[in-house]
Amino acid sequence: MEFNFFTFIFLFAILTSVVALLWLNFRQDKAIKVSFNEVPEDFKETITLEDHQKAGRYTQAKLLVNHFEIIFSTIVLLIYNCVAYMDTWRCNELA
Repeated sequence: MEFNFFTFIFLFAILTSVVALLWLNFRQDKAIKVSFNEVPEDFKETITLEDHQKAGRYTQAKLLVNHFEIIFSTIVLLIYNCVAYMDTWRCNELA
């Protein structure tokens, strides 16, 4: 397997993307936990604490699904590219 500069850039971009997305998810989860027991001042008149907590739980569940989506889609992308590379390598050997 030839490890060239483009391969390095590709893997670095994937790694950076995954780390950034997961970091943003964890940051969002932390913000939800901090404000879970209190409705923000601007919304106290229109939203109850129960509705605020319900929205927080929904968002946390959605973030959990998003964690798996990020990891699964990255694995699929890497597998797809490995298979495509192997097919190209095999075709070059036959030529």
